[in-house]
Amino acid sequence: MGSVKRISNDIEATANDRSGRKVSRQCEHPSLPPDGGLHAWFIVFASFLTNGIVFGIHNCYGIIYLRLKTHLEQAGVNEAALKASLVGSLSIGMTFFVSPIAGILIDSIGLRRTAVLGGAIATVGMLASSFALAHVEALYLTYGVLFGAGTSLAYNPSLVILGHYFQKRLGFVSGLVTAGSSVFTFTLPFFLEWILGLGLEATLQILAGMMGLLMICAITFVPRLTPTENEETTTNVEGSAGCSRLWKKYINFSIWKNKKYVIWAIAIPIAMLGYFVPYVHLVSYVKDVLPEADGKVLVLCIGLSSGVGRLLFGKIGDLPKVNRVILQQMAFFSIGVVTMLLTLANSFTWFIVLCLFLGLFDGCLVALVGPIAFDFCGPKNASQAIGFLLGLHSVPMTTGPTVAGAMYGALKSYRLPFLLAGCPLIVCAIIMLLIHRVKDQQVDDDESIETANNSTKRKPMENSDVNGNESSRETISYAVRAVPSERVKGEHAVSDRSSGIVVEKTAVQGSNRKPVRAISSNWSPAVGRYHVPPTAYGTTESSTNPVFLTSFQRNASAILW
Repeated sequence: MGSVKRISNDIEATANDRSGRKVSRQCEHPSLPPDGGLHAWFIVFASFLTNGIVFGIHNCYGIIYLRLKTHLEQAGVNEAALKASLVGSLSIGMTFFVSPIAGILIDSIGLRRTAVLGGAIATVGMLASSFALAHVEALYLTYGVLFGAGTSLAYNPSLVILGHYFQKRLGFVSGLVTAGSSVFTFTLPFFLEWILGLGLEATLQILAGMMGLLMICAITFVPRLTPTENEETTTNVEGSAGCSRLWKKYINFSIWKNKKYVIWAIAIPIAMLGYFVPYVHLVSYVKDVLPEADGKVLVLCIGLSSGVGRLLFGKIGDLPKVNRVILQQMAFFSIGVVTMLLTLANSFTWFIVLCLFLGLFDGCLVALVGPIAFDFCGPKNASQAIGFLLGLHSVPMTTGPTVAGAMYGALKSYRLPFLLAGCPLIVCAIIMLLIHRVKDQQVDDDESIETANNSTKRKPMENSDVNGNESSRETISYAVRAVPSERVKGEHAVSDRSSGIVVEKTAVQGSNRKPVRAISSNWSPAVGRYHVPPTAYGTTESSTNPVFLTSFQRNASAILW
């Protein structure tokens, strides 16, 4: 016989997303993200620093690369340029490749511990690199693997934590946080040029100190929601059954039953085949077309407009009538078109204009990755949803630029590689159309995934019949109070595990309140527990029985009035 859970401990909340559906998420308490407050904004600042430090150093590796290549050449290392570039490629590749592990660790040991662990590993990796400059194979391990993996473990929690504190402003704060990479990418080169005067070894040691800041930032990542419980394991399971349960304990397979997320997770890695080609080869391409032009100016234009785009489109994505998925589709399509148009540019002015648009739409798609993951999977599943999505980036994001470089080597021209690079982005936008075609689904409640109808607005029915005489599915407003299980006697005792809680409801009709005593003894799984977030808080009759106003989807046949 399952135990009765208190409403203050376990409420099944349904949040409207920006993709035209609702997503059910199981909250440890009924309140929604506060969308503000000193601690929440302090977390935003810490996440901003985390994103800036991580991707600022990754994006500015080109400056370190030049000094490392010279150092290896002086040490007599063969193919110094190739080996120095491989060090940087390994680090950025590991940042994305380890992301699924980061998502699993977030659910297993928590946001703060994962982020602190990541900061510690990144610090050790960078510090060890300063003592391994004479051995490039050691740099593969210290800078490539350890530093890259550490930044991944530090970066992912900085995105996930935002959904714990923001809902209405999630798009804006995601844009603000991810803009950190643009700000640091713009400012860090000047700092690196200055400290490189102290030597490469000292530079890496100073950067190791910056990595230590990641651990300080991670301390602020106090989660408000606990991760979804997966399949429990017992100590006496053996063989394949035991392995299966072990996998289910740590990996949230429920996100892969969400068809909209699956389509999204397939489409975006396809786009990554062409997405990074302009960033890697733009300077070389401009040098071929306009030998006298300074390609670094174009990189600066992309960085600045990307930061603006993250803030602008993050804010736009928070508007009630804006569909975030469509917004991201437009961004992918636009980047694909702009990448192709770069082959037609014949003046530096046109290159600047196109690069400004490229950065603007880049900011749009980056800012919306986190919010869309929260929309599709809810905050308790978002950690692994984001982690696996970024993990799927790792192979195509390195393959695309490599293939483009090989094509340039054979053709001695970037025109065809850039034309082909735009195609995967447009294909991604087309595939994402399927997201809007997928019917709403409902998965088992234990997996914390449910989709409701396509309404994006909550409309309480002011004249609903509280006697259950209306249609089988309605939306009604109630003031709800938890009833301790010890008060429930006899036939009203709840024995069904899925029933969750026993409550006392008061129907609200306009300004009149008509009390109705209702004991839920037969909630059906189709209705589940209470599928709505609080929309406004009422007064508290006692410290143990909080009263709050919510909107419920009810099934008349599943409730005993």
